[in-house]
Amino acid sequence: MHWVKLGTGMAVTGLAKRTVWRRVAGRPEWKRNVDEPLQRAQVALEALRDDLLLRVEGEDDLAMIVRADQGDADAMTDLALMLRVAGEDAAALPWLQKAADAGHPDAMHWVGRALVAGDGMPPDQARGLEWLQRSADAGHAISRQQVDALGL
Repeated sequence: MHWVKLGTGMAVTGLAKRTVWRRVAGRPEWKRNVDEPLQRAQVALEALRDDLLLRVEGEDDLAMIVRADQGDADAMTDLALMLRVAGEDAAALPWLQKAADAGHPDAMHWVGRALVAGDGMPPDQARGLEWLQRSADAGHAISRQQVDALGL
């Protein structure tokens, strides 16, 4: 089983909390930590597979979602880009922002682009250029070229 927090299950399916719980109802093997006081209930991705917003092709993709759920910046960026490919920009942006906040250069680049263009969020050129500069400073080659071309 590939376990993720309830919130991640909601984020990668677009389903409400109650709907996710209905998906796993009656299947104790698809949920765990339900009564934990810190609200860390987990659900099995296998229970939600038909509802995923992105195309999952196998074990590696499921494992990547689990790593994203655990805070791995590379995996969060990969998940976000897979969601964007699936046309789910609104679902992708929180993952990109988390990865960018963690210092991931690719995520910083994509957040910067989204802010400059107003792609899935209100446009904010100043913040977007700031993220592109951070990405360039972290070694992202495309961001470096863009920042240099803009004379920043």
